Amino acid sequence: MGIFNRKSKINKGYQELLMEAPSIPDSTFLLEDEETNSSNQKLKNYFKKTDELYFWYFDEMVLKDFEGIPNKNFIFHKRKINSVKNLKDIVNQFYNHYGIDDNGAGMFDKQDTIDIKEGYWSGRTYTDSKHKHPALFSYDKNEGLDLTIFYTG
Repeated sequence: MGIFNRKSKINKGYQELLMEAPSIPDSTFLLEDEETNSSNQKLKNYFKKTDELYFWYFDEMVLKDFEGIPNKNFIFHKRKINSVKNLKDIVNQFYNHYGIDDNGAGMFDKQDTIDIKEGYWSGRTYTDSKHKHPALFSYDKNEGLDLTIFYTG
């Protein structure tokens, strides 16, 4: 079982996120601010910190909710990487679902571990047109680990 399986042990797996996306945010999210982005789209930024881990790993979520269109950016955040093994498992499950990323990276490997230990990891990028809901991983020792899923309605 994995994060792409409806019967996943993960509290908020990928399929559940996609099914729930139209009804998010709910009352458990805090509205942080509103903005107009560089494409002149209005959006609201929401935040949620939880003890319920997203994808076994992330304890914070930022939601960018675009006005007038069903698109939403879900940014899952972890301030510190406590377990490279858990991250490896998540990255490998994304690889199994999405395939090779835009930069030719596949399964989590030794270089990924080295990059994380050195404080910067470019992660994985799945943003080309073949992915219905693009996603990307990144890590910076000062900012933490992010998984962004671009829900496209």
